Amino acid sequence: MNSDFSKSPAHAVIARAQTLLSARDRAGARAAAERALALDTTDAVERNALGSVLYELGDLARARELFQAALAELPHYGDALNNL
Repeated sequence: MNSDFSKSPAHAVIARAQTLLSARDRAGARAAAERALALDTTDAVERNALGSVLYELGDLARARELFQAALAELPHYGDALNNL
């Protein structure tokens, strides 16, 4: 797992998606989430965070895939387990 989530290339894009979602800008959050998906992160924390954004946007299948991918990397990752 990436030890410094804040320095990862995908972090800024995922954080932007979360911020836009909080501001109820669903179209902007969707666009940011798509950019984050294009970065193909392999970090469990990032996958879980992105999965949470996609879940809130109603993309349940992709969210589930990301939660499961996070758990493949960290089988006892509580946040991802709870999100499933």
